Amino acid sequence: MGKVVTRTLTDLEATWDQLLKIQVSDAELEVNPEFMQVAAPSDTVVQIAFEINSQHASGLVNLCYPYFTLEPVMAYLNVQTWASRDRGKRESTKGERMEQLDRVFAPIHVELGRVDISIGDAMNLKAGDILRLDTVVGADAIVFVGARPKFRAQPGLVGKRRAVILADPIMKADETIYMTDVQKTDTMEL
Repeated sequence: MGKVVTRTLTDLEATWDQLLKIQVSDAELEVNPEFMQVAAPSDTVVQIAFEINSQHASGLVNLCYPYFTLEPVMAYLNVQTWASRDRGKRESTKGERMEQLDRVFAPIHVELGRVDISIGDAMNLKAGDILRLDTVVGADAIVFVGARPKFRAQPGLVGKRRAVILADPIMKADETIYMTDVQKTDTMEL
């Protein structure tokens, strides 16, 4: 049992480690609960019971924390503290994900509209020619990431540079609505 208790105490330290650094010392093994006195009978305690099941035996393990031992760390045990710790973890995780995304290169293009022309007409295009697109002024542009349409967007300018403002994401089920037959065929191979 000594090895089991030592391992359990190590795990107990690791559990508290998320909150604060503790070190369990002077641990003794007592199999008769009548001889155990962790606190006076009138003291307030927090008791946590675990059911342990193994191949040949099962039973309860009780952890009993006298209130006076928890009092110095009570500020860490409230919901707001845990929520703020979780928020910090989420923000750091988000930051890490953004760093990872910065290293990913994906071709992005924006489609303002479409026009059907023959190859001969396309070969004869020159500067100043006008093509009539199948969209109306103010219609959403489609942002493609790779070969897939991912966002509807509004075209515009930022200073003297052309830009788009992302409006709505395009759900995966709706992607084919914004794709040509050739694009549908190409993405089926991916």
